[in-house]
Amino acid sequence: MKKTIVLAAVILSITACQKKEQVTQETTQVSDTTKVVGTETPATTTTPATGSVQDQEFVKKASIGGLFEVELGEYAQANGTHAKVKELSQHIITDHKKANDELKAIATKEGLVPATALDAEKEAKVKELKAKKGAEFDKAYAELMVSDHKADIAEFKKEAAEGQNAALKAFAQKTLPALEHHLTMAEEAQKAVK
Repeated sequence: MKKTIVLAAVILSITACQKKEQVTQETTQVSDTTKVVGTETPATTTTPATGSVQDQEFVKKASIGGLFEVELGEYAQANGTHAKVKELSQHIITDHKKANDELKAIATKEGLVPATALDAEKEAKVKELKAKKGAEFDKAYAELMVSDHKADIAEFKKEAAEGQNAALKAFAQKTLPALEHHLTMAEEAQKAVK
């Protein structure tokens, strides 16, 4: 009987040790999984040391917007029919290429990530606009440049006022006059092609 009790105690002790070891292993695995998941966060959602979420969102939106306007400007140069549309698109190409390069340099220096391609929304707008021809294209392009530049100006004003990164704030402030000039030209083109 004593041997049975001792044997039962030994078995219970071994079982308890095995369960404790299993719990420890599972806890370690959960901890390791947490570490892996935590390190796989995409760069666009992290807050860099030199910029806030506001700054990163500005870099993303401004870089996508710049790419969008250059692509449409180049298409308008080749396919637009009205002189005002061609004049507007040439200004947009020149100014936005320069601004895109400057933004990319600032973002890279500050550890922020600019977009290198259009998002789905902008891709759809490009496709929709490229389906139009002649006067229909001119009208749609001018209209889109009016609405797009109004949105750009609002974003750049917000960054100039609320951004945390001094270089980005200065860039936004410096770029605003060109965007406002584009808006004026787009409104003139819109009136001319109606």
